[in-house]
Amino acid sequence: MAPECDPSTRSDSQPVAQPNTPAQHTLVLRSAPQPPNNHESRTAKADRSEKDPGNGITLTEFTRFKELPLELRLNIWDLVAFTPRNIDIWLGERTFLNEKMGWTENTARYNIYFFRSTTAPPLLLHVDQEARAEGLKVYKLDFRVVHDLKRAAGLGPSNLEISFDPSIYINWAVDTLCVMNTSKFSIRTNDFICKDLASRLKAGNIGRLAFNVEYLVRGFMDVPEIQNAVRSWRYFYLQYRNIREIVLSSQSSHLRG
Repeated sequence: MAPECDPSTRSDSQPVAQPNTPAQHTLVLRSAPQPPNNHESRTAKADRSEKDPGNGITLTEFTRFKELPLELRLNIWDLVAFTPRNIDIWLGERTFLNEKMGWTENTARYNIYFFRSTTAPPLLLHVDQEARAEGLKVYKLDFRVVHDLKRAAGLGPSNLEISFDPSIYINWAVDTLCVMNTSKFSIRTNDFICKDLASRLKAGNIGRLAFNVEYLVRGFMDVPEIQNAVRSWRYFYLQYRNIREIVLSSQSSHLRG
């Protein structure tokens, strides 16, 4: 299972940047949380479903939400929309080869990358029309990628494009973007991908970024690769200094404590 980063373990006492003063930056190294105990989850659910001994009413549902004043409902939707989420992001790659255009194998191969995530869309977008309308004011559908294949091959601009539609909903103000297959986001081998991601982070004004370092702490990298990974993290920091927190996340047991 892919490592996850959990902002619930972070301190809420982050320093706040004052006007005309540089933003504060925090580097946090911690292990990813353990999966929840199913027995405890079932017990907690059963406890919530118990009837109140006073009048026998089950206190697990609120069925009169629609009767609340509109202003109050909108405030509730807004509160839900600004609840921080962890959004994992993975880099996917494909290789394109078109022999009909007369390209040789060496020049025709072009790594077509795209961004994907296993994080489900926000639940707020699936409640009802009112909740969805409010949610879409906050959540942005992002990470669309368009490739001009002739330009990439050095043959000039054309209408030959491959595009990947946006599929990741994110609230840039509070969500943490968790870069999972970190080794592919390499400033040395995939600098154009790093620049693409950095430009999106800057445009979204994101404040929290996480990197999965499982492959690093388990010794799957030699020294040059580790140095390259550090360069990539440093690149994101230098390109976008408004990041308030950078998290290095791992499930390795020797980091827990």
